Amino acid sequence: MPFGDASFDKDNLEFLTVEQAMMDYVEFMIDFKNTNDLKDRAVIAGGGSYGGMLSAWLRMKFPHVFQGALAASAPILFFDGYVDPNAYDDIATNDYRRADAQCPVVIKEGFEKLASLKGETDAYQAIADIFNLCTVPSGKAEMDSLINTLDGALGTMAMVNYPYPTNFVEPLPAWPVNYSCE
Repeated sequence: MPFGDASFDKDNLEFLTVEQAMMDYVEFMIDFKNTNDLKDRAVIAGGGSYGGMLSAWLRMKFPHVFQGALAASAPILFFDGYVDPNAYDDIATNDYRRADAQCPVVIKEGFEKLASLKGETDAYQAIADIFNLCTVPSGKAEMDSLINTLDGALGTMAMVNYPYPTNFVEPLPAWPVNYSCE
């Protein structure tokens, strides 16, 4: 973080770009190789998801610095107009459908019910109880936040739907999609 705790201040966000991140890696790698007498050694970048995208782009844009790249789970082509914007959601929905054909139906109904309750303040306590929330929602904005959090959690479970427990994102059981559908 180039400005410490102030890195995310509005005036400093211009420096937190993909291009800036890549140049940081380029400058670091050139300095590291020079400092450690490794000038003739190949560099292979690697990463997953966003890090994978950076790895691939570093290889493409700076082949004189990065001689290879491993881009795991890197949605490199996932840009407007290039890939159906619903592609990931369709894949995740199919994961839930494979776990239980009715699971996507129940999830959709649940989201529709939550959305319909956004303006029903008398339902907020029951919602807080059902989801074991720390505080009772106080309005539509907090209900939107809950809905977004649930949507993100379901998407994350689809991404890490491994046959063994994991904890690198959050502690999750084996096959978290199956578990959530149960």
